Amino acid sequence: IFAILMIVHLAFYIYYPKLKANLFFGVYAFCSSLGFGASFFNSSGANHLQFFYLSEMALFMTTLSILSVVEAIYWLFREKKGWLYTIVVFFGVIALLVIVSLFKWGILATTYFSFLGTLEVIRVSVKAAIGRKRGVTIISLGVSCYLLFFSFFLFYFSKLGFDSKWILLGRYVSYNIGVLGLPIAISLYLAREFAFTSKDLVKKLDEVQKLSSEKQETLQQQNTELQAALLKGQTIERQRVALDLHDNLGSTLSALWLSLDSVNQ
Repeated sequence: IFAILMIVHLAFYIYYPKLKANLFFGVYAFCSSLGFGASFFNSSGANHLQFFYLSEMALFMTTLSILSVVEAIYWLFREKKGWLYTIVVFFGVIALLVIVSLFKWGILATTYFSFLGTLEVIRVSVKAAIGRKRGVTIISLGVSCYLLFFSFFLFYFSKLGFDSKWILLGRYVSYNIGVLGLPIAISLYLAREFAFTSKDLVKKLDEVQKLSSEKQETLQQQNTELQAALLKGQTIERQRVALDLHDNLGSTLSALWLSLDSVNQ
């Protein structure tokens, strides 16, 4: 699922590079797919050395995915990056270094950084909600579900045994909600944005057609007025020529009559 999401979002970014949120969502899906893949192979009978490297890879990719989510949210809501963003990135880098150098503290570092990333995502989402930006509720709920439930899964249920069905149920529920929350939210957001985009396109097409119809009517009206003005001008000119011909012919005949009258018999 995450590999498919990675392909979809990176394809969206390639075809429309201006929306860089797709790039970071694609990075998030890539890191998540590697992290969950490492966890899967780790639980399928790896030896001690493989278990160590796969666990380290899973924590590392989880931390990277959280950083990618924070970055994607900033780009998605066009939030200005300030000192809070710098703090989140700084602690994210620290968590990555802890995972690499002090593996036994890696789970704790990833967990606390998850909560820090959650707070920052919530802050940006609330600010976007105050600004009434479209789609903020869907993304906020998805990101919050992912970070909160997955962090709860790492921090609480990983330290409990498997001697109770309620513990197993809580473990599975928290894990699945955390894993599926953000992909579902992104899918809903993209579907909503696609619907709004389609409606906007239909609305703009109707406006263009309406403007075209009004322009056509205006041109026809102007053409009719132009033809009427031309006909009126032709009529006036014909009347003027007729009057000129009548007046000139009358004066010419009068002059000719006077000239003939003065001629000697």
